[in-house]
Parts: sequence; structure tokens; C-alpha cells
Amino acid sequence: MHTVSTFLRPALVPVAFSLLFASTPVPAQEDAHERQDKQVLASRFAQHEAAFEKVWKTTQDHFYDTKMNGVDWNVVKQKYKPLLREAVTKPQFADLMKRMLEELHVSHTDYLTDDDYGFYMFPSVISGQVTGNEAGHIGITGRSVKGGYEVTAVLDDSPAEKSGLEIGDIIIGAEGKPFTTVGSFRGKEGKSVTLQVLRLGSVKQMEVVPVKENILGAFLRATEKSAKIIEIGGKRIGYLHLWTMGTDAFKTAMQSAVMGKLYRTDGLILDIRDGFGGRPFGYSDIFHKPAINWRQTMRGITTDQKSAYGKPMVLLINGGSRSAKEYFAFEFKKTGRATLVGTTTAGAFLGASGYPISKEGFLEIPIVSLTLDGRKLEGKGVSPDIEVKPSTPGSKDDAQLKKAQEVLLQKIKIAPPTGEREVIIEANF
Repeated sequence: MHTVSTFLRPALVPVAFSLLFASTPVPAQEDAHERQDKQVLASRFAQHEAAFEKVWKTTQDHFYDTKMNGVDWNVVKQKYKPLLREAVTKPQFADLMKRMLEELHVSHTDYLTDDDYGFYMFPSVISGQVTGNEAGHIGITGRSVKGGYEVTAVLDDSPAEKSGLEIGDIIIGAEGKPFTTVGSFRGKEGKSVTLQVLRLGSVKQMEVVPVKENILGAFLRATEKSAKIIEIGGKRIGYLHLWTMGTDAFKTAMQSAVMGKLYRTDGLILDIRDGFGGRPFGYSDIFHKPAINWRQTMRGITTDQKSAYGKPMVLLINGGSRSAKEYFAFEFKKTGRATLVGTTTAGAFLGASGYPISKEGFLEIPIVSLTLDGRKLEGKGVSPDIEVKPSTPGSKDDAQLKKAQEVLLQKIKIAPPTGEREVIIEANF
């Protein structure tokens, strides 16, 4: 036995050394990768920690209520800061910030990343620009739900509309990866992208071609493209979807449509469902003035100028009608100028501002409390005159729009509201 063991050692030693030398670089390489990963994680944590502090402090300094709506903001910080270790990725950090802001229990609080269309929309609203600041998108609004992103609205003349996406669809992925409204299309603008869409319990593969443009500009184009005349019951009904009141360009677009293409109609349905708010002042002016048609003739050439639209109106509202649109709804309900059809508005009625947090993060918080006639709409909203629940997902009919048409036809039949008589003043030069 001793002889055998002595005989085996010389043969085993080279093998052992060769295995040792062969395996030595592997742990070293793994250690290098591990060190690199740790450095990346440490850097990312430092960035997230700095962003966390900035979000918390900015909210504390600019929130409209110095008492933070009854919330102990320091306690909130102590609750969420330890969770930073778990928020490794950009989506995880964004989710953490959203949850922290939700502790305030008010509207207009959000943390947006450069993967969200709101990241590009908000600065455009602040600057009033509908060009530049472009991002790839498909023209939908929605909300995060368990398992994906639920579509709540599809913009007119958008890639989403052309691809057949519908309200109620749940996008569970894009090219097999988690879906975001901008990040899923970065670098893929003008190219076909496959979406995994859950509709009525079945998953469909849908092709969509994203476009790169100013997001606010897309909402403006959708507003312009929505204008149409509906022939029903022997009457001509005008329809316009005002997607947002983000800038004066939307006021101009609405006025141009109503006083142009839709002027010679018997009544108007103004749809303010979904979309965004903005600045409502001056939007209703053309609906409250007496309708006077100024006609002038100069050297045989006659031109008309119209001052207002005075025909019967219906205003379509829902839980997606928020902020400035709620002012608009409140005004029309108080004056009786239009009948409100749909469901109660969002109750998101505060004045907000935005703050850049980093290259990839943007904070929205409310900085002004608002009341109308001494009443707070925040958390309450504006109720409709006639409540109509939305159509179920997958239905081709818009129950609220259908009811609006019925109501408007009845209003046209009964009598035009006061001040709807058109007066023609002729001026000959």
C-alpha cells in the first residue's frame, strides 16, 4: 500500500497543478465581474438616493399645503428611504416614488421617467410649445394595472387608432418586454413593433408603427382631426373632442372648428372626456356670446364674420375629465349652457407645477389649492346632468356618445336656448 501511494503521487501532482492553473483565472474573472456589478449598483444607488432626497425636499418646499395635507412628511421619508435598496431599476425607483407621493392623498402628484409620455408632455405644457421635445409614441392614454397597461383613450389619427387598439385593451408587453408609453418605442419610430394585447380574456399580437413627435402636438392634431358632422334624425350634429387645454393652440383649434366646419350645424357635442387639463380661461367665450353674423360687402365682394356659436350643446364628461376640464364642466353646468352627459369628473382640481429631478426623472406636485364659488372640487368632481356608464370593453358602441346624440336631438326639437338667434348685420362699403 505504501508503495502504491508513493507510485501514484508523481502522476497526480502534475494533474493537480494543471487543474489549479486552469481554474485560477476563472475566480479572478468572476471577481472582476462581481466588482463591476457592485460598482454599478453602488453608482445607481447613489443616483437614486440623490433623486429621492430631491423629490422629498422639493415636495416639502413647494406643496400647496404647509401642513402636507395632514401627513407627517418626515415619517414618510423614514418609511420609504430604507426601501431604496430594493429599488434597483428605473421602473422600481419610479414605482417607489409614486407610492411615496400617494401618501399625500391628493391629485397632481406623480413621478415620471423618460420612458413615460408625461415626461415630455408636461414641459411642453409649461413652455406652450407643440414642436420640439419629441418622443416616440403611439397615441394612447392609460393607467398601470396588474399585468400591464390599460388603454383608457385612443387619440384620433394616431398609430394606435390605425392599428386597431381599443379602450379597455391591456398591453402586457412590447416585443416580449414590459410595456412603457415611450421607452418601448425608443429607436423604433417608423418601424413595426409587435404588442402583446389582452382583450376579452385572449392575448392578441398587434402590430403598431410608432411616430416620433412632440406629444402635446399629437394631442393638438387629435383635437383637430376629431371634428366631424353626424347626420342623425334629419339633423346635423357637430362633434369635437377637446383632448386638452394645454396651450392657447387648443383654444384656437376648437374655435376654428366650431366657427368653421361645425358652424352650420343644428347642435354641438363637445367631448372633454379623458386627456389632460391645462388653462381653461377663455375657452367658453364663443359659446356664451349672442350669435351675431357680421356680413360686409366691399366692391361686390361679400365676407362673413361670426362672433359665437349659439346652438344647443351637450358636454361629454367622465372620470378622465380632470383639472381645467372640471372648471369648464362646472361653468357649463352652472350656466345651463350645455347638458352634461357621462360620469362624474376626476375630482383632480389643484394647480400643479413640474420639477426636473434628473436626466431621466420629473416630478409633478400641486402648488395651488383651488375653489369655484367657494366649493372645492378636489376629491369630488362635477357630476353629470344625465349619468351614463361607459360601454363595456370590446363594445363597438359608445354608450355615452349615443346618449349625447339623443339628448341633443331632443334639445334641438324643443327650443333653442336664450341668445341662440342669429342676427345678421349688413355693412356695405
